[in-house]
Amino acid sequence: MSHEERVEAVQKFLLNDVRKVLRMTAGKQPDLSRVIVWLKECSTDNKTEKTSLRLGLALGNGTGCSPFCGCAVNRVGEFIEGMLKEKFSWISHVRGEALIPSQSVIDRWNQD
Repeated sequence: MSHEERVEAVQKFLLNDVRKVLRMTAGKQPDLSRVIVWLKECSTDNKTEKTSLRLGLALGNGTGCSPFCGCAVNRVGEFIEGMLKEKFSWISHVRGEALIPSQSVIDRWNQD
């Protein structure tokens, strides 16, 4: 699988599967239904064929103590990392980072 195909597969999985799971948590603890996730960076090691991902995470109200809560970002990132690694055997590392998404990311995430 080429690097571009990996990027496309991850983006599609985030929008289709991860978004659906996060939205299903509405009203539960923790409520991740307002979290927005997007792929910021994807790098593949040519020798090992393993891929590392950097995800942008926009925390929703009440997800952490602030929109940039490190504890919440780590927990949400680990949760999403588990889903990604279960789906894609070639992913070696996923790092989440609290960021403010662009308007295009917000629009894409909110499309149904």
